[in-house]
Formats: sequence, structure tokens, C-alpha cells
Amino acid sequence: MYSKKRFGYLLTEKTSIYVKPEDIYIEEGGLTAHFDCQARSDDSTPVTISWYRVYEYGDISDERVRNIPHRVIIDSDYSLTFTVDNYTDWVQYRGRYRCEATNGYSTDSAEASLDANDLPLPLRKSFGCCGLNLTYYGFYV
Repeated sequence: MYSKKRFGYLLTEKTSIYVKPEDIYIEEGGLTAHFDCQARSDDSTPVTISWYRVYEYGDISDERVRNIPHRVIIDSDYSLTFTVDNYTDWVQYRGRYRCEATNGYSTDSAEASLDANDLPLPLRKSFGCCGLNLTYYGFYV
């Protein structure tokens, strides 16, 4: 259904992801990883895409991915690229990622995992104490 103004409502085409990110397995020595995510809606409601790190550890909220120069880049085409200096640096990035597309009226999302051989699984635990919000980063072995 395309945009038409009728009875004070704007009817729009539902947002849909047509290029979904695929799981990535980094072989030893690999220093870059790249996720693609492309979505569409109608011309009257442009689509924006955001990336999130998905945490599967109890009640920890998913975390929005931000650009980190020379490390984590969200490009103008909404692709997500990771670059590391050493193979062991993947430990901080491995996990599940979700691209979320919206036109302001509807949302679609897709997930993929980033994994590397023989590296421990990251753990993130947040807690509050004494008026402070603290986050602990460690690893499952």
C-alpha cells in the first residue's frame, strides 16, 4: 500500500528489510568483518537504519552501536564494518547484532552473529550503587 492522505491518516508502505545481515565467522588472522542491511518503504517516508548489539544475558538491554574511528564504522549506506589490529581483539566484538529499520510508522529488524575461533565469550553486567551506574566487562571461558 502506497502513501495516500485519506481521512486525516497517512497510509504508507510497510518498512521491510530486503538485504539482511548474514552470520560472520572470523578465521584466525582475519582483521575485518562487514554486515549489510538494506530496507525500503515508500518515498514519502524515508527509512533509517540503526545497529544494536544484542545481549542474551538476562535483563541487560541491547546496546546501540556507535562509530569508533578506525574500529567500528556505520557507513552512509547503513552497513556496519569492524576492523581490529590483532585477531584476539575480536573478543570484544563477537556476539549478535541487530539492524533495525524504521520509517517512523513501521519497523523491521534482522539479526546476525559475529564469531571468531577459540576466543572467550564476552560478559557485560550493569549494576547501580551509591548513585553510580557501573558496567563490568569480563569473559566467559
